[in-house]
Amino acid sequence: AAALLPLVPSVAVAAIAPGDLLWADPVSSSEGDDVAWAVSTNAAGQPIVVGTVFTMGGGRDIQYRSYDLNGGLRWSAVPTIWDGSGGEEGWTSAVVVDRKRNCASVAGTTESADDDLVILKLLDVGAVGGGPASGQLVWERTFDAAPGGDEQARAIARDSHGNVYVTGRSQRGDASWDLHLVKYD
Repeated sequence: AAALLPLVPSVAVAAIAPGDLLWADPVSSSEGDDVAWAVSTNAAGQPIVVGTVFTMGGGRDIQYRSYDLNGGLRWSAVPTIWDGSGGEEGWTSAVVVDRKRNCASVAGTTESADDDLVILKLLDVGAVGGGPASGQLVWERTFDAAPGGDEQARAIARDSHGNVYVTGRSQRGDASWDLHLVKYD
C-alpha cells in the first residue's frame, strides 16, 4: 500500500535544487517576432544576450542586453539597439566576451545595398570591481568582400591578444557561397 503524505504549506523558502528556474525575462518589442540568438557571460558571470528585434514599420535591428545575477537589467543607461549608421536593417548571430578587457564583441549582418558583416564592440566596465555597468558601443565595423555580393556572419571568437575573428559566408558573382573569415584588432 502506498503511504499518503499530508500537504503542509511551507512558510520558509525552499532550498534551490539543481535545474530550478531562478529568473526569466521575456523581451518583446511592439512588433513582436523577436529572437535571441546567442549568450555569453562576463568575468562576473553576468549574461550578455544578443538578438534581433523588430521595430515599428517591420525593420530588424540588433539588440544586446546584460543582466545581473538576479535577473536585473544592467545596461539601462545607454541605447542597446543598433540600427546602423544609415538606419539599415540588421540581425545578429553571435557574441563573445573578452574578460581581460571588460568588453563584448557582437557579430551580425547588416543590410544596406547588400548584406555585409558587422562587428560591434561594447564596453562592459561593470563586470569586475563594482563600477557602472556600461553597454556603451565603443566601435562598429562592417566588412564587404565584394560590392553587390552578400556576406553573412555566423560565429565570433577572440584570441588571447584581444583580436576578434568573425566567420560566415560570402556570395560570389555566380550566386554560390564561400566560407569567409575576418580578423580585427
